[in-house]
Amino acid sequence: MGLLPLPDFTNLYTGSQEARKRLGEQVASWMLRRKKDVLKNLPGKTHEVVYCEPPHGMERYRGILADPSMPALPKITALRQCLESLKIDYILERIRNLDQDDKVLVFCEYVATVDELVATLTDEGIGCVSITGGDSSGKRQAAVDRFQTEAGVRVFIGTSGAAGVGITLTAANVVMFAGLPWTPALKRQAEDRAWRNGQMRPVTVIIPLVPKSIDEDLYRLLEAKTSIENELIDASQDERAMMNAVWARVR
Repeated sequence: MGLLPLPDFTNLYTGSQEARKRLGEQVASWMLRRKKDVLKNLPGKTHEVVYCEPPHGMERYRGILADPSMPALPKITALRQCLESLKIDYILERIRNLDQDDKVLVFCEYVATVDELVATLTDEGIGCVSITGGDSSGKRQAAVDRFQTEAGVRVFIGTSGAAGVGITLTAANVVMFAGLPWTPALKRQAEDRAWRNGQMRPVTVIIPLVPKSIDEDLYRLLEAKTSIENELIDASQDERAMMNAVWARVR
């Protein structure tokens, strides 16, 4: 299958639920996806999608959207970065209303938002640490250690690219996305920095969306990608189960 020309692959395995089922059956012999439901002692994880109306600043968003001189991809980037900034007041208010022993992991897509959030929380007297892609390994580890061990450090802020993989942040029981990654896998990897072995409390994942913006489009895109992904995985698991049953009979 890996040697198929792209047009042939597209014709065979894309465009319909039946095509995706064929692809799942083809990869069943070598793909194994282990879900976290096998970890019986892991507390629950819930998702909360909320709409937040920024009290001001949407004129900046509308100005970017209406700019005919800006190419499509830079415009999308500018719109997403603008929306992240507009959610800072909402994120601050949610953090204020949490219990004192709650700890929060906030993911951003842009370094500018990380810096703005750090400045905002610091001005409010809320202890926080951050990670971005430009940080050294020593600084990254120091931020993780402080968040995991110091009661006064209540918020960990990072880009999903820098903080979304490879670290354990089980001190957090709340995860918030100022901006969403492009794929469901990246989103799961990010939120599972908190929801992993060692977590003792249920984890709440909060996804704030600005209504009537590309936030809604991106969230729907992630939902659609998740549905396609699940169809592929389910098909491969059904095929693997059938193969295992046949193998059990002939052994």
